[in-house]
Amino acid sequence: MIKITGTNTFIDVEIDGRIVRIQGEMGMGEFYCHKGSMQEWLVPAGEKISEEDKKMIIQRVMEKTAGSHMVITFDEEEPVKTETKKKELSIVPKDTAEKYLGYMNTIVNEILDLLKKLNLMIEAQFDKEAENEKNNIFFDENCFDEFLEQYKKVITPFCTEVFLSKWYRNSIAKPGNYYYLNESATVYFTMKRESKALVFIEPTEEISAECYKFELINVNGKYLIDKMFYYFKREQIYHKMQWL
Repeated sequence: MIKITGTNTFIDVEIDGRIVRIQGEMGMGEFYCHKGSMQEWLVPAGEKISEEDKKMIIQRVMEKTAGSHMVITFDEEEPVKTETKKKELSIVPKDTAEKYLGYMNTIVNEILDLLKKLNLMIEAQFDKEAENEKNNIFFDENCFDEFLEQYKKVITPFCTEVFLSKWYRNSIAKPGNYYYLNESATVYFTMKRESKALVFIEPTEEISAECYKFELINVNGKYLIDKMFYYFKREQIYHKMQWL
C-alpha cells in the first residue's frame, strides 16, 4: 500500500506503514522531488533510509503516479535552489503610493500561499474521486462533504464573514484553478488607502487560463478577502465569484 499527500514544498509518502517526507517544489502538473532530502524516515522517527529503501521509494512513487494528472519526478542528490524555480512569478505594484509598498509582499504572498494550498487539496480530492470511480463509486457524498468542510476551514482565516456567508462549492476542477502560480504569472498589487488592497493575478500569454481579482479589506489590522472576481485578460470584464 502506498499513500501520497503533501504541500507545495514537500510530499509525505506512506509505504506499508512507514512514512518518508521528501522535499521538493510544485510545478504545473508536476512535483519535483529532491532525492537528497531522503535521509531518515518520518515514521518510524529517526530511522535511517538505506540506498535500497531510497530506490524502492522512488520506484513505488513513480509507479503510483505514472499516467496521472500529477506526475512526480526526482532530481539529482543536490536540491535545486528554490529561487531558481520562481523567477517567472512577478509581483508588480500598480497605482500604489510609495507609503503602501511595505504592505505588498505580506498581503500578496499570503494569498499566493493560500491558493497553492487549495490547489493541492483539490488535486488530492480529484485523486480520491478517480480512485472511487475505478471501484464503481461515482459520487461519495460523505467524502465530498468532508472535503468541503476542510476546504472552508482552511479559507476561513483569510476571508471576511460577508464573503464566507455567500460561499459555496459543488464541484472541483482539474487542475486546480490556480495551477499556473507554480509555473509563471504576474501579480499586480494596488493600494490607495490603508483600508483596502487589490490583488490581480494574471497568467503569462502562453497560458490560456482565467485571471483573478481579489478585493481585501483591513479587519483589525489583517487584510481579508471580501470580494473576488474572474476575468479574461483580453476582455477585462469582471465576473463575481462566491468561492475561492
